[in-house]
Parts: sequence; structure tokens; C-alpha cells
Amino acid sequence: MPDRHEYELYLAVEDIDHTQTKPRSPQTSLDALQMDLDAWLTAYNERRPDQGRWCYGKTPMQTFVDCIPKEKLLAT
Repeated sequence: MPDRHEYELYLAVEDIDHTQTKPRSPQTSLDALQMDLDAWLTAYNERRPDQGRWCYGKTPMQTFVDCIPKEKLLAT
């Protein structure tokens, strides 16, 4: 379609919802954006295994916790 933009195809392929806010009212979707960001951070850091140099298939959070000295973990 000539009236469609390339980014719309990208959004559809990546299953991304495109939303707009009211003019001069960016806070209208701030709560929804924060919830989306929180969900993404949790999934990225706590659910997906990482094949990076130091993770060895563990999640980034597991790698971080494994690096904390046991004395510090016991003190909390």
C-alpha cells in the first residue's frame, strides 16, 4: 500500500503496538509505559538465559547474585 510506512511493517513483524498520546499530554500513557518497561526488565534480567562471556546460560540476575560474596548474602 502506498499510504503505509515501512515502520508499520516493522511494528507488525515485531508484534509491537503503536499508540499515540493526546497532544501536550505525554503523561496520559506513562503508567502503561512503566508497566511495559517493568515487564521487559523482569523478562530480560530474570527469565531469559544469557550466553554471554560470564553468564554461561544463566540469567543476568543469577550471574549477578552468584558474584556476591556469601558473607554479604548472609548479612541481609
